[in-house]
Amino acid sequence: MLLKPNSESDSKSTSNDKPTINSFSIAQVRLFSFKHNQAFYECALVHGYQVVNPSPDEITRMAIVKRAMRRSLPRARVVPLNGILQAVHLIPVFSQLGTKHIPKKYKHEDTLNDCKLFKQFYVNKFIDHHAFEILS
Repeated sequence: MLLKPNSESDSKSTSNDKPTINSFSIAQVRLFSFKHNQAFYECALVHGYQVVNPSPDEITRMAIVKRAMRRSLPRARVVPLNGILQAVHLIPVFSQLGTKHIPKKYKHEDTLNDCKLFKQFYVNKFIDHHAFEILS
């Protein structure tokens, strides 16, 4: 998902650890709204991604991101649903597989969670014209 800018959490960066693309965060939604003690919470639990290089890839012109980790766990946070701008398409950077092979019985839905096989992803800004305008 493409998250709207949040000045408090997204502005913290170092020269090699830029968390945003044009001030928008990239995150994987893990859990949507939930009910607890008869109260309904409209929010999402997201696992964040961080930008690998501040400039886009020279060949694809797409940004490359990797999972944002805290110790050995994914960096997670809860965001309100109105903080989500739109879905984005993450494409694995297949060139980093090296000599590894994707198992024949590999399930595509495991791609974002498989930290051993896929470490970096392209943010596909060409998925629709809105994403292209926002991320360009």
